[in-house]
Amino acid sequence: MWVYRTSGCDAPIVLYDYQVGRAGSYAKTFLHGFKGYLHTDGWGGYQQLEANGVTLCGCWAHARRKFNEALAVCADKANSPEAKGEAFCNALFEIERLATAMSASKRYELRQKE
Repeated sequence: MWVYRTSGCDAPIVLYDYQVGRAGSYAKTFLHGFKGYLHTDGWGGYQQLEANGVTLCGCWAHARRKFNEALAVCADKANSPEAKGEAFCNALFEIERLATAMSASKRYELRQKE
């Protein structure tokens, strides 16, 4: 199941598109004509969309998960790069929590400030 969701608007739209596989061609076909930012996990299948005016944006939740997994096996948890990476992600998530009820322009201002 492919899931597409709008963002930056007061009433987001969520669309479900059933396909028999996970090939990047499904997203390419569904998003034909779309130009703008596409927030995704790091899966390589989305890269074929970049040539069509799409800018891929990575997902901080997926990045944070990798820091968390590395931290679980780290000997010096307190001072490790893994702990710093996880703390950075947590700080970004806190900014987003503050911005939840804000308009898109106010969210942008907060993000730039913080």
